[in-house]
Amino acid sequence: MSAKIHPPTYIVVAELFFRSKIRAVAEAAGVTVQFVRSFDDLRAALSLNSVPAQIIVDLNDRSLGALELLPGLAQAGHRLLGFVSHVDLTTANAAREAGCTVLPRSKFVENLPAILAGEF
Repeated sequence: MSAKIHPPTYIVVAELFFRSKIRAVAEAAGVTVQFVRSFDDLRAALSLNSVPAQIIVDLNDRSLGALELLPGLAQAGHRLLGFVSHVDLTTANAAREAGCTVLPRSKFVENLPAILAGEF
């Protein structure tokens, strides 16, 4: 039986505490992820890889400018998943319109092992 091949996973999260939480779940699940702090770093990482990636974004971090960049990433065939505060409906709706799957932060954390394994 062949092993399931996972697309590269890039996580655009600047918050150090949350990054360490995601890193711990990824290590426990045996999944390799790459953290990037900005979309400039993401673009550089994507340029080194020719296959579509899974990109996870903190939509509440306004410094990232995610809403402006999501449409281009979706058009390029990347799988986009964003997490957001459950009360921030404006951001959630805008991200969905841009081609991003959006989860409340609590659901993201709850489903993180499956998300990182590409099963969500």
